[in-house]
Amino acid sequence: MITIGIVDDERSALKLLKAYVAKHLKALDKEYNIYIFQSGAEAMEQSGKIDILFLDIEMPEMDGIQCGRQIRRRNPDCILIMATGHVERFKEAFKINAFRYITKPYDDEEIAEALNASILLITGAQTIEVYHDRMPYQIMERDICYIRAYNSYTLIITDNMEFRSELSLKEFETQLDNKIFFRIDRSHLVNLLKIRKGKDGGFYLVGEPLNISRRRKKEFQEKYIKADTTFR
Repeated sequence: MITIGIVDDERSALKLLKAYVAKHLKALDKEYNIYIFQSGAEAMEQSGKIDILFLDIEMPEMDGIQCGRQIRRRNPDCILIMATGHVERFKEAFKINAFRYITKPYDDEEIAEALNASILLITGAQTIEVYHDRMPYQIMERDICYIRAYNSYTLIITDNMEFRSELSLKEFETQLDNKIFFRIDRSHLVNLLKIRKGKDGGFYLVGEPLNISRRRKKEFQEKYIKADTTFR
C-alpha cells in the first residue's frame, strides 16, 4: 500500500491533482491511499504515514518550503514533490531536498513522470506476480509477510491472503529487495518490516515466534535493526 499526500490551498487544484494521481496509480495496478490537505499544518499532523507528498509552495500562513522543512524533521523518508506556478521558487526547494518539481497548472504527463520516479524510490514498492486459485495477481514486496518453500513451489503469505508461485526460495531471495528480506532458515524468507520484537526479547511474525537458524541469528539481528530504524 502506497500512501500519497497532496497539499494545495486551492480546492479545484487539489481535486484535479488527486484525480491525476489516482488515475496513474490505478494504471500501475498499485494499492493506495490518498490524503488531501488544504494547509501545511494539516499535512504535518499526518506526515508520519505518508510515502509521497505533493506540496504546493505558494500557500498562506505556512508556505510549502516551511511545511516541507518541518515534514523532513518528522519523516525523513517522505518523498517531496514541490509544485509552483513560479519557476524561480524551485531553487528554494533544493534546501529541503525535494525529489521532484512540478509546475502549476498541473500537467497530467508531468504528474505521471514524477509519480513513477518516486514510487521506484520506495523500499519494497516493486511488484511481483503470484497466483491465487490459478489467477495471476501483482503484489508489492512490502506487503509480503513471509515466503515458505515446499518441494516444487512456494507459498507467499500477506496479511490477509496466501498466494503461490513456481519460483524457488533462492530465486525469490535474488529477486526481492535484500534490504528488507532475510532468509532465516532453509525454508523461510521473511519481510523484516513485518517482524515485531516482543517484551521477552524474541522476534514475532504474524503473531508467531520466529525460529531463526542459529548460524544466521547474528546477521538477522543486524539486518533487523537496520531495516527497523531506516525503512519502517
